[in-house]
Amino acid sequence: IYDIGDDRLRLKVSKWCKKAGLRRLQKSVFVGFVRQTDIDELVKKVSPLLPTPDRFSVFALDPADYQVMLDSGVLLPEHLRTKHFTLFDF
Repeated sequence: IYDIGDDRLRLKVSKWCKKAGLRRLQKSVFVGFVRQTDIDELVKKVSPLLPTPDRFSVFALDPADYQVMLDSGVLLPEHLRTKHFTLFDF
């Protein structure tokens, strides 16, 4: 999840997230199964470039947590649904 004011930096971070294997869930929200080393590399690239008060946050979920993640509203896109993901529709 990020909140970045500069358009160029926001685009760059978006590309880096995709390159790390993450998929876009919303404009500034990405989700996916990636290696810890890929996340570490991504954080190492992004962190030094962020001016205050911009943010870049990573929330790691183990597969069991991901499996029971709730999503209300619009269904997740097909490419984000996996055998590890159970969707609870309200």
